[in-house]
Amino acid sequence: MGALLPVYLLTTFVGTLARVDGESMQRTLQHGDLLVLLKYPRWLQAWESPPRIRSGVTF
Repeated sequence: MGALLPVYLLTTFVGTLARVDGESMQRTLQHGDLLVLLKYPRWLQAWESPPRIRSGVTF
């Protein structure tokens, strides 16, 4: 039980892992690649500027 809170806080506010499934991004990402999706830039700089060109956006 004691480890659940830090894991929850990390995945909610810092980042999470995702795996590429499929070939839709074949030129930049390969099927099975592991991505680290950082969340802190989103809530730290959300009000400063929109995403830049070549920024990855996930939904």
